[in-house]
Amino acid sequence: MSDLRTILRGIRGRVRRHYEYFSGIDEMRTRYGLVDPTLRALGWRTHDPDRVKVEFDLPDGGKVDYALLRGGRPAAIVEAKKLDPAKSEPFALASDADNAQLARAWDNLQSPIAPSPVGSTIREMHDANWRQSRFIQAHQDQLESYVDALGMETGYAVLTDGDEWHVFDLAQRSGSLSQSPAISTSILFSLDMDEVVAALATISRG
Repeated sequence: MSDLRTILRGIRGRVRRHYEYFSGIDEMRTRYGLVDPTLRALGWRTHDPDRVKVEFDLPDGGKVDYALLRGGRPAAIVEAKKLDPAKSEPFALASDADNAQLARAWDNLQSPIAPSPVGSTIREMHDANWRQSRFIQAHQDQLESYVDALGMETGYAVLTDGDEWHVFDLAQRSGSLSQSPAISTSILFSLDMDEVVAALATISRG
């Protein structure tokens, strides 16, 4: 997974430098610049319709951004959204040292996060309980409708903005996605890139 680590570090730097670009207009910039490189590093050739179909047609007439295929059937679906500027800006403005300090404090919730606009925004946007993520709350119903339209009972459903990745194991789904376990990570926020790699390896083509 060394290539994946390199890609993820590149994405982290890219977002810090160009967060306005990736949060503007629509999701296509995020998909092209952040999501596609991550999927390719995970072994999914996004240019190959035998492996990945983009704008995958659903039985109800809708479309999901990506279907990752095994044996011609979706092993995972991925719904991508544009990066939220309110979330990405503090990371873009913070130094590496600031990010490291904030991440260490975040890992130990008993440790206070330094009172600063950067710290307060990160705490708001990256709550310890990922279920309170504004991003996942805003879009999980849409993702769930795609899962239901495909009748998926196994495999994975993924929600991402190129930074946050929320991976739902459908075999463990219990009722709605909001009540189901998810592996969640943030490329921008995580101090330990190995943790991000481990989370994303869940949907590696292997």
